Amino acid sequence: MAKNLMSELIKLLGVKFNERFKVRSKGCVNLSIDDYFIDEKDGLMGGNEYCFCKADASVLGKIILGDFEIVKLPWKPKYGEYYYFPSVQSRKVIQSMWLGDTRDCALKLLGMIYRTEEEANEHLAEDYKK
Repeated sequence: MAKNLMSELIKLLGVKFNERFKVRSKGCVNLSIDDYFIDEKDGLMGGNEYCFCKADASVLGKIILGDFEIVKLPWKPKYGEYYYFPSVQSRKVIQSMWLGDTRDCALKLLGMIYRTEEEANEHLAEDYKK
């Protein structure tokens, strides 16, 4: 039986399972219309927010060969999901629930929301300057 190599592949590509990304040809400014992600069982999936299906194998081949590059999409929490951000008053990281309110959206526009506390701490110094 053949071994599933998806775990090794995502490490090489620098993405996580089910993390959405776009692709573009090397040296090109335009991004793909479709979003893509790699599913552990089904491999490369392509589509939009409403419908995803198995992507053409040539897309994965072009990524592996370096003809296409992966462009990561900014992360946006879902309603009720927790995220982390730097506090303005103290140089600490704070956890908050995403409600889509003014503060949430402002922090997202500034690029100052993070999935994990560790990730937020890594960017704390540069975000504090903002």
